[in-house]
Amino acid sequence: MSPDRCLTYAELFRKQGKGCSPIIQKRRIIAMENKTVSSRKHEDNASRLTELRDSLHQCDEIIIDALLTRGKIIEDIMSFKEEHGMPVLQPEQEARQNSWLSERLSGKRFSEEIRDIFHCIREHSKRIQARRLFDYNIFLIGFMGAGKSTMTGYMQTLFAMKTIEMDEVIASREGMSISDIFEVHGEAYFRSLETALLSE
Repeated sequence: MSPDRCLTYAELFRKQGKGCSPIIQKRRIIAMENKTVSSRKHEDNASRLTELRDSLHQCDEIIIDALLTRGKIIEDIMSFKEEHGMPVLQPEQEARQNSWLSERLSGKRFSEEIRDIFHCIREHSKRIQARRLFDYNIFLIGFMGAGKSTMTGYMQTLFAMKTIEMDEVIASREGMSISDIFEVHGEAYFRSLETALLSE
């Protein structure tokens, strides 16, 4: 606020305060000047907050561009491996990444949050690989104890694939356990639910 503006406020109060004591007039002038200073601070704070939010947005733009680039690089790596007959899965590479990340974040602020973000990035990278390897769904069938759940867990870890436990889905949709479905509706009914879910 310029001094001229402050003088204008002072003059205004003098005009409005005719007949008031000089002390009251002075208090009114001080109150208006304080309000002006407070308003200026509020404007400065709002401006600074806008600048910080703009910086955060620019950072988010960089992150998105980097992730898009990263996804493309993963696809290029997959193509290279296929072209040269190299194994797609290389667990030692993930171990090297973990070692690098620990060293890079040692003693840094937000290290736990960044580790969590990198874990998500890696999981999505595995999904990109899985989509490249398997452009279809995989169904595991077999008797109880054949190893379906073990194999599913292994593939889920390896490729971060989404897994569906059919019995759980059917039980949830029917609102009763599998054994109850068998008892109430019979095996044929349960098998029809299985077939419909597989088709879905």
